[in-house]
Amino acid sequence: MAFGFLQMAIHPDFSRKKKKKKKGFSSFYGYYSGGEDYYTHINAGYFDFRDDRGLNCGANCSVVATDSYSNYSAGLFTRRAVDIIDNHNPANGPLFLYLAYQSVHEPAQVPISYVNPYNDTIENVQRRIFAGMLSCEDEGIGNVTSALARNQLLDNTIIVFTSDNGGPTTTSDGIGSRNWPLRGGKHSIWEGGTRIVGVFWASENILPKSLHNTTYDNLMHAADWMPTLLDGIGLDWNNLDIQFDGVSQWGGLIGTQNGPFRNNIYYDHDSLANGSTGPNIASGGEPSSWYEPVNETHVLSTSMSGRTLMELDGYNVSLYNLTNDPNEYNDISSQNPDIVNFMWNLLTEIRQSAVPEAQQDTNCSVNCTHTVYPIVGPAWEPWC
Repeated sequence: MAFGFLQMAIHPDFSRKKKKKKKGFSSFYGYYSGGEDYYTHINAGYFDFRDDRGLNCGANCSVVATDSYSNYSAGLFTRRAVDIIDNHNPANGPLFLYLAYQSVHEPAQVPISYVNPYNDTIENVQRRIFAGMLSCEDEGIGNVTSALARNQLLDNTIIVFTSDNGGPTTTSDGIGSRNWPLRGGKHSIWEGGTRIVGVFWASENILPKSLHNTTYDNLMHAADWMPTLLDGIGLDWNNLDIQFDGVSQWGGLIGTQNGPFRNNIYYDHDSLANGSTGPNIASGGEPSSWYEPVNETHVLSTSMSGRTLMELDGYNVSLYNLTNDPNEYNDISSQNPDIVNFMWNLLTEIRQSAVPEAQQDTNCSVNCTHTVYPIVGPAWEPWC
């Protein structure tokens, strides 16, 4: 079951055929795009909220969920998740829930009852609303875990709480998040945009008590969760006709193996807004983009003058020791040319094996139709 934002559909090359794959879920409840109004569920002038029930749900079973209109998304997703849990029969097999809350994406919206508790403690209005949004999400997560406990499922459940990026700070979609003291934010390859905090929880039946309330510090990528969880449920995925980009870290998480399980993580933000520059291997955000916390004084020189940047193949290159300098203050590329060249060659090798970007289907018109529904008006529709 999947809930929340799917972020796969509003593109010119999206088709009914692609949507029917449904990413393997037996049902989906939420919106196809990457963001919308929390209450009206309007994105770029069109309604976007679906209730798709059934495996390979396509044009004949997808339902535009007009009853979601004016209802805050976090509450909708939580109630559906709890309903699924309450009606799940373990005798019919295991349950997998992918719950992708809209919180805390832009726009900054939340019922005022979640903001009021912070009126006397958070002076900054933007941060106060952000705290309310996070509290609402936290309440939803609590309701989901309570449902698991109420149905005697918690002792045999693995819970992963994670994110796909750091919070946006200096960009237009920043609504109060902070990644301090890490540098940068969402849309960048700085640590503030790519290094996130996650939570892995399981009962003592799965995770030894000695590992509860501890920190796991092995290098891990989001792609590692798939093989990790397959190992966790005892599935021999090595014999599947599937090639994974990730590596299993299950043994490390439960304490039966020592890491590291991977020795590098590859990031690459190609040019999105400024196509004339070509690929931006190490770009995204301003070169000096630490975003200080509100009401805290910090003095930091952001001048690039006097710095010597290494150049390879026309690109300015920086090198940071993230073990000793996780906040990326000190560029050490000029002192370590051998390491820079080694990593540059590795980067070039990886890029050559990358999957090409998807191209628009030339048989698919970029002009789509929007069916008009009562109350919500025109809705986003897959086309082709």
